[in-house]
Amino acid sequence: MKITVIAGAAVLITLAACGGNARAAVPPPLAVSGEIDVQESCFTASQDYPDITGGAQVVVTSPSGRVVDTGTLAGGTDGAADSGSGAVGQCSYPFTLTITLGQPRYGIAIGHNRGTIWFTPDQMRNGPVLSLG
Repeated sequence: MKITVIAGAAVLITLAACGGNARAAVPPPLAVSGEIDVQESCFTASQDYPDITGGAQVVVTSPSGRVVDTGTLAGGTDGAADSGSGAVGQCSYPFTLTITLGQPRYGIAIGHNRGTIWFTPDQMRNGPVLSLG
């Protein structure tokens, strides 16, 4: 009889542990590195797009409008001096954000009144690139 009670208690404990406290697995945070490219030299870009500069805020939102993360642009790098993807006459401002995957799309807004550009989760994984000019 003691064996039955112990086995029954073990079953109750197991059921209680699986009951109302079970949570869905949450994906780990993902560091996203992206950039905004202005199709001008950094000198000209700073005059033509004064809101797109090092330190400008980058905001990522979910489809419902909830802010997922915020970051800032790093200083611009002219394409001629850049060993990356930048082209001559292009100023690139990189940024890094942290998101949790699980949304069908992510909106990125940079600067004043420039709107939100939407990206798929795969585009976010690959590093979103926005362009002006």
